[in-house]
Amino acid sequence: YQHVTKWVARINQPGRIPEFLRRAFTYLRTGRPGPVVLELPQDVAAADLEDPTGGYKSAEGARTVASPQNIRAAVRAIVGARKPLLHAGAGVLYSEAWEELREFAELLQVPVMTTLPGKSCFPEDHPLSLGCGGLTGPKPVARYLADCDLLFAVGSSLSVSAFAAPIPAGKAAVQLTLDERDLNKDYPVDRPLMGDAKGTLAAMIEEAKRLTGKEGKKGDGAVAAGIRAAKEEWMGEWVSLLTSDEVPINPYRVIHDAQQALAGRETIVTHDAGSPRDQLAPFWCALKPNSYIGWGKSTHLGYSLPLALGAKVARPEKTVLHFMGDAAFGMSGMEVATAARNGIGILTLLLNNSCLGGYEKHIPVATKLYGTRFIRGDYRKVAEGLGAYAERVEEPKEIIPAIRRALERTDAGKPALLEVITKEENRLSRYW
Repeated sequence: YQHVTKWVARINQPGRIPEFLRRAFTYLRTGRPGPVVLELPQDVAAADLEDPTGGYKSAEGARTVASPQNIRAAVRAIVGARKPLLHAGAGVLYSEAWEELREFAELLQVPVMTTLPGKSCFPEDHPLSLGCGGLTGPKPVARYLADCDLLFAVGSSLSVSAFAAPIPAGKAAVQLTLDERDLNKDYPVDRPLMGDAKGTLAAMIEEAKRLTGKEGKKGDGAVAAGIRAAKEEWMGEWVSLLTSDEVPINPYRVIHDAQQALAGRETIVTHDAGSPRDQLAPFWCALKPNSYIGWGKSTHLGYSLPLALGAKVARPEKTVLHFMGDAAFGMSGMEVATAARNGIGILTLLLNNSCLGGYEKHIPVATKLYGTRFIRGDYRKVAEGLGAYAERVEEPKEIIPAIRRALERTDAGKPALLEVITKEENRLSRYW
């Protein structure tokens, strides 16, 4: 496991268990988040111990802050930029630095975009929010990436990926990350900062106040007005799909109506790979930290269902839902039985377009000869057979009432699946 973990070790003597646990939890709670592994040989596992705890005490993690000199230089660069842009990643969520991120953005009136994994670290109804940039994203993200003269990446590896909005060449860059392996990796960085996002952002806020005054640029609504106009223009291009009455149902209508049905609830939402991810991420408005689980670099179908199960177990007070396609259900759908057996009340919105959407260009011969990309099934019956509440939705007007009925069941601890019969929709909000 050494290539996929932060640290892996074998406990070679029973008396060393406390020592290894202390080291494991220190590494687990310090630096970049990641798994650690302890291997327990059979003879050690079977040994008798007079004192099983061995005097073990819980190990605390350590947090680091970037150097004051580098912080001063970075803030001067950001304050001096004509059009800076904040690029916030998952490190903000891991560090729980969302309040500091918001204060810094408001102090200097800097627009904020997030990565797909970082989505929800900045409230997307905030006047300075552009939304998230993955394989798809809002049009304003592309515009502000193109126009900015300095990019400040916080808690982001700045990795080149199909699932990350590309950064145009020639941008000055400040990067704050916890892992030295991410500094100057795929994009050149002028001002590298290595440290915990929360502590370093707090220090940067104080430096910004020293340079610009206690209130900074608060009250200057020009940036927010520009963002609002850009968002309105973008939404004008998509409102017809988000409110479409066509049958089979347009998947964008499902996304739109789901948000209406869930208004006022404390939710956690995630998506599956493929079309559900690329359709949902630009238009789902994440308002609170960790209310959206964005992922995609592994792209494996079916992952949204176990993610939803884990989220509900970890946060039982939240309403947890996930969007998946019919092909993805074929990969992990049997876990509906796990949810029913254990009383895990998640909501599955299954977008059934009877095909692998957009795959004809990838498998044209197999599709022509064998119909490989076409799928059939009655997933409502499957879900019912596995112990879930299930409905089939075929008309747009049925979406919100069906979701509300399903939520009554999930609130009572019963999983629910809504099989929504949708069209194949290959139009994406992708401007890069």
